[in-house]
Amino acid sequence: MNASDWITIIGIAMGLFVTTIGSSLLLAFKMGAIHQEVKTITKVLEKIPWIEYTIGQMQGKLDVLWDHYLTRSNSPKVLNEAGQKLLDASKIDRFIEQYYTEILSKVKAAKPENAYQAQEALVAIVSDYQNVEECRLKLQDTAFSSGYDVNSLLFVGALAIRDRVILELGFSR
Repeated sequence: MNASDWITIIGIAMGLFVTTIGSSLLLAFKMGAIHQEVKTITKVLEKIPWIEYTIGQMQGKLDVLWDHYLTRSNSPKVLNEAGQKLLDASKIDRFIEQYYTEILSKVKAAKPENAYQAQEALVAIVSDYQNVEECRLKLQDTAFSSGYDVNSLLFVGALAIRDRVILELGFSR
């Protein structure tokens, strides 16, 4: 081997060495950036329980405001003029009657211990019908034609059958 062959071999070796070092440094830099992103994501994930708690607090406050728009502050809740108007205009009671047996069995399955628990279970169960595929479009059409939202429709519908459900569960109103 002559000198030019050695120079070529050394040049290739140096090129490979520089490329390897450069790639390693780039990889280390990228790994550092990924590590920093993971730390940031971890900080955000640590806040999720607080966010859930805060949203739960706001949900409770919104429910209080929303309930009072459609009911009177009696115990138990009674539809006010706006709630009764919604019930009459929307005919949501027809929808609720269609699913009454199913709703009643779900409330029974919740095993409420008193009338209040039965009422709250009833409202939650009826509210879930907006997530049932076969019901969603009917409810949206009814909401559109009555000028109210689906949640209000279902809340009023639940209160419309509440006394009957409570009596069938053996509680007094």
